[in-house]
Amino acid sequence: MRQQSVGMALVLAMASVIGGSVAVAASPHDPELVCLREDHGFKLTDIPTAYVAIHFLGAPGSEEATKALEAYRARLWEVAGIYHVFVCRGERMAEHGEWAQGIPADRLMIAMDSDGKLATELEVSASESATIVLNRGGEEVIREVRGDPKGWMSFEEFAKVVGEKTRAEPVKQYNLPKGSTLAVEGYDVVSYFADGVAARGEKELASWYRGVEYRFATPEHREAFARKPEKYLPTYGGWCASAMGAKESKVEIDPKNFKVKDGRLFLFYKSAFGDALKDWNKHEAEWEPKADENWQRVSGETKGA
Repeated sequence: MRQQSVGMALVLAMASVIGGSVAVAASPHDPELVCLREDHGFKLTDIPTAYVAIHFLGAPGSEEATKALEAYRARLWEVAGIYHVFVCRGERMAEHGEWAQGIPADRLMIAMDSDGKLATELEVSASESATIVLNRGGEEVIREVRGDPKGWMSFEEFAKVVGEKTRAEPVKQYNLPKGSTLAVEGYDVVSYFADGVAARGEKELASWYRGVEYRFATPEHREAFARKPEKYLPTYGGWCASAMGAKESKVEIDPKNFKVKDGRLFLFYKSAFGDALKDWNKHEAEWEPKADENWQRVSGETKGA
């Protein structure tokens, strides 16, 4: 029942923005939400991120809620691929509008559920605080409901649970150091695309996606990744593209030996004994589709996934 209910709550495709509110097509299952950022409306079904996190503020306007929201706003970029909707219930309060200032509209918004329709659809009572994460199909990935309206899920708790619950099966086959979740040896995956160079990322500028850590050279690169992480992920889990195409083998790479082509990042082995990029350039037409097939067989992950 909950699965169907969530799906109906996401039927917002016919929504249109009128005076800062989101007007939803007439249906007993379609909640009307009021956007507290006057110049921004939204349709959940149009959000391009992999996940949508809906947070119900059990005590809107309270000191606890204010601190929690500020923590999320400050650390949004540390968890990639998620759009946050913070839902306030009850009467509109002036401080809500202040919370919205400076928050990037493509990452986070604050909305009203004054009549409680969305809370009812998602089975959250007025006395509870809750965080519910849905995937693109409207399926629940995370449900954290707390009886204390002020017992809100901290960002640290949120990041930990998201990492655990969204870590996909193919990640087990990624090129990650033993006992670590660090991808591409800490190199900035956005720099390959944006600057055409291999740049080391900073530990302080990390973002996690599907339980894997990525580091970045600049805050702007981290923000770009957090918005659309799948755009920047290396092919074949970060293993050598040539080895995957020629032999279906998982071979280590030199992060400085790379190629960006058709919006895809390919990484290659390089040492005194050989340069796999040179081999790839000779056999690319044959090896690229073969590497795609081999990686799917090895990991279950399809091209572009």
